[in-house]
Amino acid sequence: MANNFSCGKLTDWVNHSNTYLERSSPILLVVFAMLIPPAAILNALVLVVIWRRRILQTTSNLFLRNLALSDLAVAIWVLPLLMTCSAVNISHISERIICNVANVASVSSHIFGSVSFLTMTAATVDRYLALYLHLRYTAVVTRKRVIYSCIGLWLISIVTSIILPVSFALYKTVVVLFFSGSMMTIMFCYYKMYRILKYHHAQIQIQMAGQPVAALPNMNKYKSSVMNLVYIFLLYIVLYVPYIFGCMMPMENMKQKHEAMITMMVGLVLIFLNSTLNPLLYCWRQMEIRNAIKDTVGWRPAMCMTSESIRSLRTYPPITSKASSNTLSSPSTINNINNIIQDTNITHQ
Repeated sequence: MANNFSCGKLTDWVNHSNTYLERSSPILLVVFAMLIPPAAILNALVLVVIWRRRILQTTSNLFLRNLALSDLAVAIWVLPLLMTCSAVNISHISERIICNVANVASVSSHIFGSVSFLTMTAATVDRYLALYLHLRYTAVVTRKRVIYSCIGLWLISIVTSIILPVSFALYKTVVVLFFSGSMMTIMFCYYKMYRILKYHHAQIQIQMAGQPVAALPNMNKYKSSVMNLVYIFLLYIVLYVPYIFGCMMPMENMKQKHEAMITMMVGLVLIFLNSTLNPLLYCWRQMEIRNAIKDTVGWRPAMCMTSESIRSLRTYPPITSKASSNTLSSPSTINNINNIIQDTNITHQ
């Protein structure tokens, strides 16, 4: 690459990629190509099943849809751009092409990566508000406000991405500050939720006098939703920290620039891997989404009966000619029939 080549604030990055990362470009090309199909298919499935199933269209799942949308954008837009950068770097077609593609890819990566991380932060705050506000939650956290919040997350990510072409040093500072602020917010929410849940658990034990706590399905469901976010949070920590660490590394000489850019490149690959792992985590932790995806892709037969339906059948009283009318009109029989109808409807959805 010519010494007088200029690519704005990304000149050092492009020159470094051409000089030191040329041998790794084919590997990066293959890695990016392997990440696209699972990330695109899985996130598209999550969006489709939430859109098709009314029971999944909750206020909290709006954050999940926003997260899946940003991950889908990474798969169908950012990763192909990075594949183009690697291909151009291998073929040495044009310095100007790799510069233009690198600028678009870097800005796009920041936008979608920021939306993903900020959405996870907002979802954690949402779970804290559900516990803190209790009965007032549905009145305060409305669907319209959540939609406006998601739009605000996209606007913040777009505005901060403008810093990247202006000053790379300022951009790194903003990234570190955003990451630190989000981490502090998440840790604060988890701490407060732990304190509140611990208090409620103690009160429940006293009031129920030794009865099993499992008798409170709403609290168990809430704990499950919090644990889902904990797993996502831990996944983000593992995958985002290398890139943040690379942003914090000094770049005063060529050796330091080389080490920092290698760390940031590895961090970027891990961040994009997150777009594939997120929907897998949803399917593992959320039974409703997992079953909906199985029905959508045809993993479960359309005509089948659940174990609950079979148990309901076994509880039917025998129908005889003398007491057929009494048997069919008994409350237990009607309840059993209603249970089977509901289970069959769920299976057919």
